[in-house]
Amino acid sequence: MALRIALFLVGCALIAPGGVEIASADDVVAPNVRGRGRGHVPPQRRAIERARSHFALGVRQAERRRYWEAIRAFRRARALHDTPAVRYNLALALVEVDRPVQAYRIVRRLAREPGVSAMLRASAFELERELRRELVFVQVDLPHGAETLRVDRRRLESDALALSPGTHVLEALDGERQLLARRTLNLPAGTRATIPLKGIEYERVEDQRPRRRRIIAVVACAVAVVVGGSVAIAASR
Repeated sequence: MALRIALFLVGCALIAPGGVEIASADDVVAPNVRGRGRGHVPPQRRAIERARSHFALGVRQAERRRYWEAIRAFRRARALHDTPAVRYNLALALVEVDRPVQAYRIVRRLAREPGVSAMLRASAFELERELRRELVFVQVDLPHGAETLRVDRRRLESDALALSPGTHVLEALDGERQLLARRTLNLPAGTRATIPLKGIEYERVEDQRPRRRRIIAVVACAVAVVVGGSVAIAASR
């Protein structure tokens, strides 16, 4: 947690008013709109100012540990003005709400993106390394005829997966979306494996009705024994 807080503050410095990213807003305004009337604010500049406002809100919400609100604010900022610092802080907030896979995808791309400042790139690499220790990475070996891989009912485009630790259901479907194979796996943190999908696992569900009848029969027998014993004792007297 100490690492995440430290990295979060680094990210804030890159987009806060007067910082590197959004503070250079004038540099991205087209030259042909700078000479317009004094009261005119170019749309791009307005979008940048609104992005800055949403980002500042996200920082405040994160400081209060209201991470879902922070995520919403960072996403609004990103929609208005997408910068490496916005994405980095969004990833950090996602980690805090137990969405490490989404966070990993963001920082992995960010760490290799051209034009990212050295400080932010180093922070992204550090967070990526931290997340790699917590996540599960598997390559799925699909059966013949499979065209779609589905994990936990979600369709995925790749058979190389980053997953959160825990139980996952992997399914292979053909071109007509017919189920070809299914496996249910419990994957601990740090797993690195190739998972073959070669058949359908059917879960055995015990019929509870016969079991309940057995329980009732046992109880009835116990009652009969107690009653019979009481009658026998009374007769002996």
